[in-house]
Amino acid sequence: MGDYLICIPSYDRWTTIGKNTLSMLEENNISKDKIEIYVVEEQYENYKNMYPDYKIVIGVKGVVNQKNFILLQNQNKDIIFIDDDIKHLYKKEGNGQEICTDLEKVINLGFKTCREEETKIWGLYPACSGYFMKHNITTELKFLVGCLFGVINNENSIMDWEYDNGEDSARTIHYYDIYKKVVRINDRCPKTDYKKNKGGLQSIYTSEEREIDNAEKFNLLKEIYPQYCKVYIKKNGEVNIKLHHYKTISSSP
Repeated sequence: MGDYLICIPSYDRWTTIGKNTLSMLEENNISKDKIEIYVVEEQYENYKNMYPDYKIVIGVKGVVNQKNFILLQNQNKDIIFIDDDIKHLYKKEGNGQEICTDLEKVINLGFKTCREEETKIWGLYPACSGYFMKHNITTELKFLVGCLFGVINNENSIMDWEYDNGEDSARTIHYYDIYKKVVRINDRCPKTDYKKNKGGLQSIYTSEEREIDNAEKFNLLKEIYPQYCKVYIKKNGEVNIKLHHYKTISSSP
């Protein structure tokens, strides 16, 4: 069993984190001793009353601010960041996907591969679509979705990016820019309803405000790192960002 810490930044979701992320961790047999939930001070009592068996830590507001706070509080540790609205972990099965309960195996594989490849971050396939998922691990510049990923925390973990929107793309680029590799396990994916669940950034932005801010931040990322990404318009009219790909390694979970 690996020595790691699971950190869950949570905002305005004390009534739903139990049936989502905490339930998912329980079905994966993750010990509560490995789990910490980070909240803002004014919501601490709500979380503590709902989940007295978990360690609740008062942190700061904001996605990036909270993750930076966690990194500073847990230096030189293997940390898994998990959002507070994850329903299940899925694995590729044929051309589809099914719920799996081997998160600890995936965690250990992620950190093991990072150390073998001399990088500090790993993540999972960003969409639950078995048709596109692959039974391999890549180290090229591929997007690491921010709702579940692991880092070997060190002095390079804090990135310059200070904005909540676009932070997972920025973090992927940040690590690739330093180590020239990011690890992605392509036959596992976290399931969540992106941008639909109440709480989190939905408590801060309206959908229209978030779409506008996303476009601004993606274009800013392109200006800062033109060698690593490009911005494009999706069929539904939303602005999105795509990372450039370079090198792949052959491996299988």
